[in-house]
Amino acid sequence: MPVRARAAAGAETPAETHFLALDDPRVRLVGVTVPDSGQLLVRLQSVADTPVTCRLSTPFPVARAARTNYLGLNPSDVGPEPDGAIPVDVPALGTAAVVVHL
Repeated sequence: MPVRARAAAGAETPAETHFLALDDPRVRLVGVTVPDSGQLLVRLQSVADTPVTCRLSTPFPVARAARTNYLGLNPSDVGPEPDGAIPVDVPALGTAAVVVHL
């Protein structure tokens, strides 16, 4: 999903980069919003007919992550895996969301 982003004036930046990756092709990124400064609300949808645990990763340091619903309500902290990926449980043919605190 392409996203337009701006860099600081005079900054050396690549023409293309990624900021989120999912490890299961049956789970797609539906959207990303910014509920507060330094936070991303990542919304996911599964097309798998069984529940899956999808690993979300980013090249940026993650201070905290919390599972939530599509509205960002009732967050529940989730610990990252040793490589820094965030496991997200997604129900069969369902949706999930996670708030990532950068």
